[in-house]
Amino acid sequence: TVLSVQVEDAAVQLLTAVGTGARLQPTLRLADACAQGGYDPALLQSLSEVVQRTTREDNLERSLHRWTRRQWWSELLPEPYDFKLLVQGPTRLRVKQITNSCLLPHEWFGALYKFPELFHELMTGGADNLRFFWEHSKGTDWYERHPVVGTAPPEMLVPIGMHGDDVGVYSLDRVRVLTWGSVATSLRVLDTRLVFTGIYDKQLLPDVTMEELFKVLTWSLKALALGVYPDEDHKGKKFSKTHHPKQFKMSGQEIAG
Repeated sequence: TVLSVQVEDAAVQLLTAVGTGARLQPTLRLADACAQGGYDPALLQSLSEVVQRTTREDNLERSLHRWTRRQWWSELLPEPYDFKLLVQGPTRLRVKQITNSCLLPHEWFGALYKFPELFHELMTGGADNLRFFWEHSKGTDWYERHPVVGTAPPEMLVPIGMHGDDVGVYSLDRVRVLTWGSVATSLRVLDTRLVFTGIYDKQLLPDVTMEELFKVLTWSLKALALGVYPDEDHKGKKFSKTHHPKQFKMSGQEIAG
């Protein structure tokens, strides 16, 4: 129990330090606990050095991006998908268009599939676990009404859950964060919620902003259900060498067998 508390405390301190640019020495003193909890002490040390060397707050994010790109697990992250989004402007009488970014669920899924051990830990829990999940879901209203249930053997269907909440950032500002993940596995929350996107609450334009985000999300989940990378964007425009070239290269390929 003590070790578990230490590991959780180390994770919280790490995230807090990264977010604030604080020094990470208190976290590093828990290196042994981190190692036993799955955290790499050397990784924490290199991250702490990045934060401590960055003296200006406006350079911290750039330094963290560079550090991330040097890590092997950066291969796990899909490329951000950019799209136009109408949001609330600086005053209630103004509307503006921004470029928003998200990590598409079907691309997340395909990226994780390249790492079988991690994929089964985060998504399936193993074929027997998926069969168990679907067997015990029979008879529920959502099971009977779900359009994907029955389209493939139970061991090939990963049940997806969605989550959304607002979190505090700077001052009184809050960010609405949308995440998703498999509900067939039993892991810590921090390990199971994969980020889709986030946006400042103050930018939400009633009946417009969230609806557009859900259109993108629905489009991605439909692609995931079909098991094939789409050949057009969420508005029906075909991908090409100039329009989302990275998605164009994947068009028509199987996402995860």
